Amino acid sequence: PVDNAAWAYASSVLMPLLSCLAVAGVREKLRSRPEQEKWFPLVAAYLAIWSAASTIAINNVFSGPSDGITLEFFYVRCVGHFLAIIAITSLWMLWLSRHDETERPRNFLRDTLLFGVVLGAIFCLIVLPKQVSEYLRIGLMQTMIFPIAFMTLRHGWRGAAIGMATTCFAFARTLSHLNMEGAHDAPLFIAQHSLVMASFGLLALGHVISSQFAAARTLGISEKAALRASRTSFLASEPALREKALKMKQMHLRIESERKRVADYLKSIGDFEGALLLNNEAVEHNARFGAYITDIYPLRIEEHGLNAVLNSEEFSDARGNGAHILPLLGSNPAHLSVDLQLVAYRCAGLAIDVLSELEPRAYVIKTRVRKVAGCRGIALIVTARDPTQSQSTAKSAKAAIELTDRVKAHGGIVKRRHAQRVSLWLAEPIEPPVPDQ
Repeated sequence: PVDNAAWAYASSVLMPLLSCLAVAGVREKLRSRPEQEKWFPLVAAYLAIWSAASTIAINNVFSGPSDGITLEFFYVRCVGHFLAIIAITSLWMLWLSRHDETERPRNFLRDTLLFGVVLGAIFCLIVLPKQVSEYLRIGLMQTMIFPIAFMTLRHGWRGAAIGMATTCFAFARTLSHLNMEGAHDAPLFIAQHSLVMASFGLLALGHVISSQFAAARTLGISEKAALRASRTSFLASEPALREKALKMKQMHLRIESERKRVADYLKSIGDFEGALLLNNEAVEHNARFGAYITDIYPLRIEEHGLNAVLNSEEFSDARGNGAHILPLLGSNPAHLSVDLQLVAYRCAGLAIDVLSELEPRAYVIKTRVRKVAGCRGIALIVTARDPTQSQSTAKSAKAAIELTDRVKAHGGIVKRRHAQRVSLWLAEPIEPPVPDQ
């Protein structure tokens, strides 16, 4: 024991000041939390070396305990200081980031509890038996590093930090002669040395994983915003098309009324042949005009639903390109929103255009309405039957691009696993019922 009041008071005052000086210099350079996490292992090593060197310097200047100070002694002190800094500072950094609203990997609490159970089991295997060989003890303590790796891979820097801190405390509790002067536990120091080496890699890996997760989340938010804007753009054009279809429908009704008046006049003057010819031409004109209006906007979809539109002759005339359209429709999708039914209608027409390069004799349209994971949607399969050729066209390529854009904009999936078939899935969230007031 050293009986030196000057050393006792001087070390108590100077060590905190010197430590604060070193920490202040680091904080001045590393202000953001990502930067602090990135350089944390190197900063901890720097502070450990600074603390050990400051302790030895104060002991020498003020005649403190300085016997047996060698390079090995200095290294041992650095290892101890480094693990102490890791154990305390990492927990403090986790505590400071508790209100951080940045989205992180899920199940952190569950994985932390699982990590604690595994670490506790290894700890009990070390301390509970009365006699444990040194080699077995070293091996068991070094296996504590594997749960830290698990936490790092699962949760990035947070997992590495809490794993390192907890393992440091577990190592300290395995010391057989705790708080005894001159106590040295060689197996424990070997395990601590391994933990120091592993901490650099695990904390660095944890920072990389956390950074990549944050970047992926930012990219995902940007992609969602772009898809939302694209979806809004597609749906914004539908009201204008609806107005155009309504005006054309009204114009068609006026033309039809005038045609009937002219046909009645021809009959009144005895020109029955002219009236019959006019009526026959009107039938053909009405079919073409109805197909054209349906192609612009399917007015029947709002009242009768998607199945009625796909079953109509107007849709077959507008999109069949001379081929027959055979609808094999499942349950009525009328409970889906009109917007989603409109998207499905547009996608069905685009899928037919994609397959038009095959010039089939018929198209088969299958639909199925389903509820999956809080969403309701419709599966749509369009098949080209009896194709007569296989030659890519500009129309088909353009339709394929537009079909992909529309489906992705609405969070759906489109696949063409077979040359004669296009499959897609469209969904929307199920809104909870509004309670009665």
